[in-house]
Amino acid sequence: MTTTMSTKVLVVEDSLALCELIREILIADGIDARGITDSTQAASCLMEEKFEAVFLDVHMPPPDGIELARQMRSAGPNQSTPIVIITGEKDPGLMARAFQVGANLFLFKPVDRMRLLRILRIIQEPMERERKRSQRVKVDRNVSVKSGQG
Repeated sequence: MTTTMSTKVLVVEDSLALCELIREILIADGIDARGITDSTQAASCLMEEKFEAVFLDVHMPPPDGIELARQMRSAGPNQSTPIVIITGEKDPGLMARAFQVGANLFLFKPVDRMRLLRILRIIQEPMERERKRSQRVKVDRNVSVKSGQG
C-alpha cells in the first residue's frame, strides 16, 4: 500500500526504539509519520493537529493510550480518526476497555513490518476519508455586491 505524503499519522509510544521502528515502516510506505514518546505532549498535539490515523501504546505514564483514545473521541480535531492500540497483551478486559473508548484496531507486539502493513491496509479507507475531510480545497468565486441607495 503506498499512500500520498499528505497522509499524516501520529505514533505515540514511550519506547523510543519501537516508536522509531513504526515511524520508519510508515515513512517507507509513503506516510508522513510523526512519533511522540511523551503522552502528555501527545495529548496536546492531538487537540491541536489533525491526523488521518493514530497509533497509541496502551501502557505509558499517564495519560495512557486508553485515556488518550477517550480524550480524542470526546473533543478536538481527531474525534473520528482511526485509532490503533499498540500492546503486548491479549487481555480481553483491556481490549474491551479500548473498544469502549473508541479504539478501532490492535497492533500486537512484537511489531513487524508485515503486521503493521496489514493494519494499514485495513484502515486505508477510513484514513483516506479522514484525509479528505481535513483537506483544504481552494474555491474561486466571482461575487458582486449591489448596494441600494435610498
